Amino acid sequence: MRCIAIRVSPSEIFYAIGEADRDDSYEYSLESIIVPKILEIPDRLSYVRNVLQSIVTEQKITYAGLRLSEGNAQSQSIDRIYLEGVIQEFFSNSSIEVYQTFRIPSLAAKINKKSSEVKQWIKDGKMLDEYFDEWSTLKVEKREALLILHVLMGGDFGE
Repeated sequence: MRCIAIRVSPSEIFYAIGEADRDDSYEYSLESIIVPKILEIPDRLSYVRNVLQSIVTEQKITYAGLRLSEGNAQSQSIDRIYLEGVIQEFFSNSSIEVYQTFRIPSLAAKINKKSSEVKQWIKDGKMLDEYFDEWSTLKVEKREALLILHVLMGGDFGE
């Protein structure tokens, strides 16, 4: 099973790709797509969709997850919302068999944790070092993508 987990910012798409091994562990890579600011919004959306199409096809991705912006965020980014929308549309019309969307509460529920605990994991650079070697050096967006990938791959974080 090959999965992609995505976290969007207005100018960059962060993603983690993972593949399950025979022993129920998985290998992953973290990457990003820079959204060209020189393009008009419709062309940015098309660019992101085309790049994701290439990645999904080339990597033979079958499962996907997308971290959505919180509905109650104090400052919503229209560009981020546009990008999240085009990614969801792409997921539904691609070779991806299953996709899920996540906000902090739904992510927390999937791993049987409180939202406040998951927020702390994302914010604190040391909380998940035992699971991910480079956790403390990652940007928040990459941490979120990696958490979603971990959920998609069936991982848990103990009791």
